[in-house]
Amino acid sequence: MTELDDWLERAVDCREGKLGDALRRAQYALYKGNEARAEHKRIIALKRRNHKREAALIAETREQFAKAREYQRKHEAERSA
Repeated sequence: MTELDDWLERAVDCREGKLGDALRRAQYALYKGNEARAEHKRIIALKRRNHKREAALIAETREQFAKAREYQRKHEAERSA
């Protein structure tokens, strides 16, 4: 197996919850945070900007990344126990 195969296998295992619920939730929070960040980048490029929407997306990004950190810590604690 190559390194890429290992990485893909771990990603699938994570998605299926085989590596623990906390890690799966952390990965999902990262996905949602990156999605919000990409949407923010898209709307700031528009000529007519909606500043309330921008602020909401920044807040959502921060919230999702905070959740990801929390779930990652929880996963590490479960793993070390």
